[in-house]
Amino acid sequence: MLPIKKFKDALLEMYEAEARGEMKILMNSENELIKTFLENREKIDKLISETLGRKLDSIIPIEKCIIRISLSALILGEKLEDVIRSTKRLSQLYCPTNSHKFLIASILKIKEKIENP
Repeated sequence: MLPIKKFKDALLEMYEAEARGEMKILMNSENELIKTFLENREKIDKLISETLGRKLDSIIPIEKCIIRISLSALILGEKLEDVIRSTKRLSQLYCPTNSHKFLIASILKIKEKIENP
């Protein structure tokens, strides 16, 4: 299980890049969640957009980053319940009230789409 600090560090790094509009600055990251996201970015972003029926730009940037990090953790083989726990904790720290409901529902919906295309 990845420690929450890894999730938090990845989130802050990704959010900074997102806010600057310079995702390429992530290329030098040592964080395995960021590396996994970069290796699977097209797939992850397509899954988010198609499954949620929304353009990525319409998702609040911090929430989009949490979903990306969470999906990267799943790709790395993290247990769903650990990813959900980390997602909820990050949303409590950085998102508006009740964002965790949207984030968790999104991750579960995307995971189901992966398993049942």
